[in-house]
Amino acid sequence: RRWFRDTSLPLNTKNGAHEYGSALWLHYLTKRLNSVVVVRSLWEQIVQEPALSAMKTTLQNSPYNLPFAQALQEFYTWCYFTNYRADEVEYFAEGADYPSVQYETTQILSEKVSFAGTLSPLAAEYYRFIRTAQEVQGNLQIASDPGRFGLTGIAYNQNDEYFVRNGYGLAPVLLPRQTRQDTVVFVVVHGSLPPSGAISNDYELQLTLGEQIDLDDALEPPFPNPFRPRNGTILRVPYRVKQATTVETIIFSEEGRVVRKEKSRTRLPAGSYEFVWDGEDDTGQLVPSGVYVLRLIAGSFGASTKIVVINR
Repeated sequence: RRWFRDTSLPLNTKNGAHEYGSALWLHYLTKRLNSVVVVRSLWEQIVQEPALSAMKTTLQNSPYNLPFAQALQEFYTWCYFTNYRADEVEYFAEGADYPSVQYETTQILSEKVSFAGTLSPLAAEYYRFIRTAQEVQGNLQIASDPGRFGLTGIAYNQNDEYFVRNGYGLAPVLLPRQTRQDTVVFVVVHGSLPPSGAISNDYELQLTLGEQIDLDDALEPPFPNPFRPRNGTILRVPYRVKQATTVETIIFSEEGRVVRKEKSRTRLPAGSYEFVWDGEDDTGQLVPSGVYVLRLIAGSFGASTKIVVINR
């Protein structure tokens, strides 16, 4: 329980208690990658380099191809979905038995606000807000090397289901408006490996209601990736458009064959959206294991991202 009360302690903290809770990291990895072998791979890599560097090397290389910073941001997102918010399919299998995370603040959000904080590598802080029926945009201001940080926004959609938005570095995170008052949570994650004599970094979390700041077209990393549709998992690919437009998504096999193609029926207003894929091609069949490319076209904006599919 102590671990969930202080996530601002780095994952590798040794104080006689925190290191036991940090075993959650391996629970995340084995379920996220659908492999207990990853733990053995970590141990084998530790022979070659220090433990944290070994983790980064193992995750970012084949067969996992999971950037360490992305993994850490996902991990702290999973830590939000515990207790009464538990989702044993998408997140921790025993999440209902875990306590809830502790927030840095809980307050009503009625105007533009900012919060200054200091965060060590491998740590995270959670902010909870009650908002009126307006969209909320969060972004981080980091004095140096902003790429070390990630920002996750968590809210409800119109069907009262949770949805997650991720941003990296200085990229804003937009949570669309609800038709009524609801609760939103922002998670600040310091995703870099600590240097010798771990250094904390200052940040400023800025929140804006009812407007968008520097909202550019963007295609964000897919989640989860690698993607295992045979397990019933759904792939989500967040994206943003800065002006109203139709959106087309095409998934190509590694050989360049189109396996799935979708196009919005109407023009989508400016804002944040999510492409969802169940791993099936246009005929309704699960695609085989392999590397696929998702191409998104929104007006004059076009971007691509790779998806690793594992079906075995």
